Amino acid sequence: MERRSFIKWTGIATLTAVVSKVLSSCGGQVKSGSSTPPSAAVSESEFIDLGGMDELAETGSLRYQTPSGNSILVVQSSNDAQSVHAFSSVCTHRGCNVTWKTHDQMIGCACHGSNFSSEGDVLQGPAQQPLQQYSVKVEEERILIERSSVV
Repeated sequence: MERRSFIKWTGIATLTAVVSKVLSSCGGQVKSGSSTPPSAAVSESEFIDLGGMDELAETGSLRYQTPSGNSILVVQSSNDAQSVHAFSSVCTHRGCNVTWKTHDQMIGCACHGSNFSSEGDVLQGPAQQPLQQYSVKVEEERILIERSSVV
């Protein structure tokens, strides 16, 4: 192989690796302090166990990946079980991942600056639609999401 050809192919391989790394990091934004449960317990019941309230209290938010690939963001805006909400973690503006901003008590999209309330409503655009919300309940300190609402 000639020197020019070798340098050309080495450059292409390096560029491919860099672009791949950049693209993968853009798609899976997880704010520091948020976590993804390694595997939520799935049984034959009507609900999927996403994790414990203690985990949510530590991090401020939890993420769950459905078997079909949808990402769910669970947030808690105050210390009671009634303030636990679950949403699609996909921004309704352009499809970027959203994260829970614990300090601001809102959900934010870093791509274009949209902000959503802890109930999923739009606080600041460019997004115009609220986040998709999932049915969630807390029983015995476990966060459960209704299986039929997760596709």
